[in-house]
Amino acid sequence: MAKRRNPQLRIYRRHLLWLFFGLLLGAALLHAGMGDRDASIVENRVLKGRPAFSMAAFARGAYQKELMTYLEDQFPFRDTFIKMKAKVEKLVGRQENNDVYIASRDTLIGKFRLDTPEDLKEKQRVLNAFAKAHPKVEMSILLAPTKAEVLKNKLPPLAPEPSQEAFLHSFYGGLSSAYHKINVLPLFQEHHDQPLYFRADHHWTQEGAFLAQKPYLSALGFSPRTREEYDVRKVAEDFQGTLSAKSGVSTPGDVLSLFVPRKSEDLVVNLPEARKKMTSFYQMDYVEQKDKYLVFLGGNYPLVRISTSSPRDRRLLILKDSYANAFVPFMTRDFNEITLLDLRYFTGNVQQVVADYLITDVLILMNVETFNDDDSILNLGDGLNLQEKPSDTMGGVHQDVAQRKKEGLSLLAKTDPHDPGMLLVRLQNHTASAAQYQRSILLERQEGNRWQKIPTVTPQEPSDPLHSLASESNDEYAVDLKKQYGALSEGVYRVTQIVNQTVRLTAEFSLGGSKENKGSLPGNASDPKSP
Repeated sequence: MAKRRNPQLRIYRRHLLWLFFGLLLGAALLHAGMGDRDASIVENRVLKGRPAFSMAAFARGAYQKELMTYLEDQFPFRDTFIKMKAKVEKLVGRQENNDVYIASRDTLIGKFRLDTPEDLKEKQRVLNAFAKAHPKVEMSILLAPTKAEVLKNKLPPLAPEPSQEAFLHSFYGGLSSAYHKINVLPLFQEHHDQPLYFRADHHWTQEGAFLAQKPYLSALGFSPRTREEYDVRKVAEDFQGTLSAKSGVSTPGDVLSLFVPRKSEDLVVNLPEARKKMTSFYQMDYVEQKDKYLVFLGGNYPLVRISTSSPRDRRLLILKDSYANAFVPFMTRDFNEITLLDLRYFTGNVQQVVADYLITDVLILMNVETFNDDDSILNLGDGLNLQEKPSDTMGGVHQDVAQRKKEGLSLLAKTDPHDPGMLLVRLQNHTASAAQYQRSILLERQEGNRWQKIPTVTPQEPSDPLHSLASESNDEYAVDLKKQYGALSEGVYRVTQIVNQTVRLTAEFSLGGSKENKGSLPGNASDPKSP
């Protein structure tokens, strides 16, 4: 006997289906009417633009992934939903969102993750070799603690945070006596009631940087700078920084103050990458923008050259992250030349920089979170003839073990077996979170113990918006080597890609007679465009 269908259930299902399609149509119409956004003010990041369709990308599945990321990023009222999620989690008593602790007194504190013991030993090995290679250079290291240690009394109860104090003691203990090991943690703990950090941003304030310059200059035998030398000027009161954007939690605006010398200083700040020269460390245009910390130097650049009027014949090289941007103004009295290198973006040879600029002093200045999370400091080993470590090999693809991302990101590269002129670059992700990157790479060729940068013939896609790589997935895209770099000779090459704006991943591949990768490119080594 046939079952009788419930007509009311059929009507209900039909209405539900029409409601679903109506919501989809409404979202599509809203999206069409609102248009695409270039960036999210709430998340403080670039949003994915509409991907270009190609059959090759569709066949690899890359187009579908980019399309999904595009739809997620451009979803109508995305910023509103992010804020609502943060408010709901706060209402239910959750005190952590997206790796940011919602601490007491309107303070946001980013989680600190300790590097693996093996990777920390490798960093010690490279730093010791670097100091040994430059015995006449005054070496110093200052790894700045973050709020997670200095303001740990504000953390939620039972928040699992590794001890930065123990890390500094252990890591500094493994460095050679050639280094001045500057530990500012006791000083910061003593002055923890002062505004050493922004409440809603991961950076220290210039007040914190001013405090940190004292033990460094003292270690070199110089007198620390004094407050009497500066006017402290408040330039903003509404700074909502990186931690606010990351967590979706709004806090009362932070105050941004600058230390302005009472006695005018003659200096020139040269930004080669931006083709720009300035006469001040402070870029006041950024005071009106969301990321107000960019007021210091305008952000991070691979290389910055600073000339001062100091009578001392001392030339300082700072190997840095963004903490150094607020710190460097206090160095002008004691060094007549200052060079800043951000190894996350700098692709040259540091040994050559030391030689070319007649460096007398080196300061490694980063916060402990960057130092643990990023492996770019290992680039100091380039050209030092360090004992090679074994590398992973997969189908003719060599991955640099030292620069592998601990959380599960890795980079692979090989020539297309069906078209040797195309390089297939694969970013592998086995993490629980998305990874952001641009489809533009740096290409270098091995020349003895050094890597020589290969200039592009035609630009890649430097303005291409950030792509987002979903968790538990791979993303592969092709690079037309002949089109972008001209004819390349046989040899070993290295590609470098920046992920999440800080992680530097590298992969090696061979052209020509390699047993693992026999692909070769059109052209020959005598071609005038060849390196």
